[in-house]
Amino acid sequence: MAYVDARIHGGNLDPKNLTQACGHCNPFKNNRIVPKIPPKGYTGTWPQPWWPKSMIQEWCLLCAG
Repeated sequence: MAYVDARIHGGNLDPKNLTQACGHCNPFKNNRIVPKIPPKGYTGTWPQPWWPKSMIQEWCLLCAG
Protein backbone atom coordinates (compact mmCIF):
# COMPACT_ATOMS: atom_id res chain seq x y z
CA MET A 1 0.00 0.00 0.00
CA ALA A 2 1.08 3.57 -0.61
CA TYR A 3 -0.27 7.01 0.14
CA VAL A 4 -2.00 8.75 -2.76
CA ASP A 5 -1.00 12.14 -1.36
CA ALA A 6 2.39 11.73 0.28
CA ARG A 7 2.39 12.58 3.95
CA ILE A 8 5.19 15.09 3.28
CA HIS A 9 2.70 16.97 1.06
CA GLY A 10 -0.09 16.96 3.63
CA GLY A 11 -1.54 13.52 2.95
CA ASN A 12 -3.17 11.87 5.92
CA LEU A 13 -3.55 8.36 7.32
CA ASP A 14 -7.17 8.06 6.16
CA PRO A 15 -7.86 4.78 4.33
CA LYS A 16 -9.15 6.84 1.36
CA ASN A 17 -5.59 8.14 0.97
CA LEU A 18 -4.21 4.64 0.37
CA THR A 19 -3.86 2.69 -2.86
CA GLN A 20 -2.15 -0.47 -4.06
CA ALA A 21 1.53 -0.13 -4.86
CA CYS A 22 4.00 -2.68 -6.11
CA GLY A 23 7.47 -3.04 -4.68
CA HIS A 24 8.83 -0.78 -7.42
CA CYS A 25 6.29 2.01 -7.30
CA ASN A 26 6.24 2.78 -3.61
CA PRO A 27 9.99 3.40 -3.11
CA PHE A 28 10.47 4.83 -6.62
CA LYS A 29 7.84 7.50 -6.20
CA ASN A 30 9.50 8.66 -2.99
CA ASN A 31 7.75 11.93 -2.08
CA ARG A 32 6.09 12.36 -5.49
CA ILE A 33 2.51 11.24 -5.95
CA VAL A 34 3.43 8.73 -8.67
CA PRO A 35 6.48 7.04 -10.17
CA LYS A 36 7.34 8.45 -13.58
CA ILE A 37 8.30 5.19 -15.26
CA PRO A 38 7.19 1.58 -14.82
CA PRO A 39 9.58 -1.04 -13.46
CA LYS A 40 12.05 -2.63 -15.87
CA GLY A 41 10.35 -5.43 -17.78
CA TYR A 42 6.83 -4.30 -16.86
CA THR A 43 4.35 -5.19 -19.61
CA GLY A 44 0.99 -4.08 -18.25
CA THR A 45 -0.96 -0.86 -18.61
CA TRP A 46 0.83 2.28 -17.40
CA PRO A 47 -0.27 4.16 -15.46
CA GLN A 48 -1.84 1.27 -13.63
CA PRO A 49 -5.63 1.08 -13.97
CA TRP A 50 -6.35 0.86 -10.24
CA TRP A 51 -4.62 4.17 -9.51
CA PRO A 52 -7.03 6.82 -8.25
CA LYS A 53 -7.89 9.57 -10.75
CA SER A 54 -5.72 12.11 -8.87
CA MET A 55 -2.65 9.89 -9.30
CA ILE A 56 -3.26 9.44 -13.03
CA GLN A 57 -3.66 13.20 -13.46
CA GLU A 58 -0.42 13.80 -11.54
CA TRP A 59 1.39 11.24 -13.69
CA CYS A 60 0.21 13.05 -16.84
CA LEU A 61 1.55 16.34 -15.47
CA LEU A 62 4.84 14.75 -14.43
CA CYS A 63 5.42 13.28 -17.86
CA ALA A 64 4.40 16.46 -19.67
CA GLY A 65 6.89 18.59 -17.76
